[in-house]
Amino acid sequence: MQSKVSMVVPCYNKVGYIGGMFDSVLAQEWDNIELILVNDGSTDGTREVIAEYEPKFRARGYEVVIVDQQNQGVAAAVRNGLIRVTGEYVCMPDCDDRLHPEYVSAMAGWLEEHPGDEWVVCDVDRMPFDMESHPALKTNISDKAYERLNYSLEGLATSRIIKSVCAGVYRTAYITKCRIVENYVTDMRISQEPSVNFPLALGAANPIWLHRNLYSYSKVKNSISDIHGKPARVSYGIPYRETIRVVLERYGALNGYTNWLLLLLLLLYQDENYQSSYERQIDEGNLAVLLLEHIKTRGDFAFIADETVRLSGFAPLFRFVSNALTNYDCLVQDITRQNPTGRIIAYAAYSKAASGICKGLLNSNIRPDVFWDIAAKENDDIDSVPIQYPDFDSLTQDDTVLLLLRDAHIATEVADKLASTNAGHIYRFFDVLDYLAKFYFER
Repeated sequence: MQSKVSMVVPCYNKVGYIGGMFDSVLAQEWDNIELILVNDGSTDGTREVIAEYEPKFRARGYEVVIVDQQNQGVAAAVRNGLIRVTGEYVCMPDCDDRLHPEYVSAMAGWLEEHPGDEWVVCDVDRMPFDMESHPALKTNISDKAYERLNYSLEGLATSRIIKSVCAGVYRTAYITKCRIVENYVTDMRISQEPSVNFPLALGAANPIWLHRNLYSYSKVKNSISDIHGKPARVSYGIPYRETIRVVLERYGALNGYTNWLLLLLLLLYQDENYQSSYERQIDEGNLAVLLLEHIKTRGDFAFIADETVRLSGFAPLFRFVSNALTNYDCLVQDITRQNPTGRIIAYAAYSKAASGICKGLLNSNIRPDVFWDIAAKENDDIDSVPIQYPDFDSLTQDDTVLLLLRDAHIATEVADKLASTNAGHIYRFFDVLDYLAKFYFER
């Protein structure tokens, strides 16, 4: 018999989207589901949609628990759902997203077959505003079927781990062991993720990462991740910053190394405009100087020179520290100009990833000869390097293309197109970043 999976869904003012989410819940290939719907004071008809679907869920054989509360925010809604969980496993999808039919069965099935594993995460697809016209979830883009993640404070501090709570299925016993409900931060009305991620990072279990797109995350206006009318990317650091402070208070005296990591996290999330090391529009130089002041207190980073950071920019420095803290052995090839007559072409000049890596590229031995971007305009350039519209037909075996795209799906589509041309060498974003980290900082 299948184990029970408790699905905690915070619901707030998503009348136009929640029906699609509920349909994807009904389509799950796992039958033993306890559905805990927390209505966080919705005022737009969301509660009526919940009432409409309740008999459908019961007819499907699901247990249904509906919690009505005054509006308290998504963090409180998730916590108030978690305290009612009775299943062996738990997941926490958002009410405006979509689940692949195997979302529960693939991850809960893994836990059933592997009793030594505590939780599983999957890949996430992203949908546009018009979700009803969104095609089926994309297929796996990785050659690996799965891998084990190193889930730690180091990984959390250096953005090397999956933070999306919606992408996981967890053993309820492990949620209890990590004291997640006990230490849940609900006074911040935004984002349930920090209160789950930090206890998990302080725990000892590393999750299995299934390389399958089982969850589709919606890019809807006024989504749960939007905060007081501001884009999610602007304010995402606020709940992490506040949760770190609570973690420091509630978990008591931690070892010096752990406190250093938490201070690093506080530093990285100190600015509301800062989301991650590759998606920000703040003064890189000032942040790099502040980060450098912290990491130089550790002897293994004391050799890093301010001048090198000025040349490299923040992204290669952060990647170097990230690789060191997570013991990541980046086996990146020596990216150099393969032939004097060939070009080094940096693809996607206007991407967010490019904005964080361009300084390091332009000051390195792989300075691009040209940038490509589909939004290029006449006479555009970066530090005198021209930005041009992509010309795939012009590629030769002597050309090297650097993909400055973080989004794996888009990067794969471009790489597939490049593979059908005469391009000689193609490198992904993190290969380039790892190369620059070694180029500037490896002794």
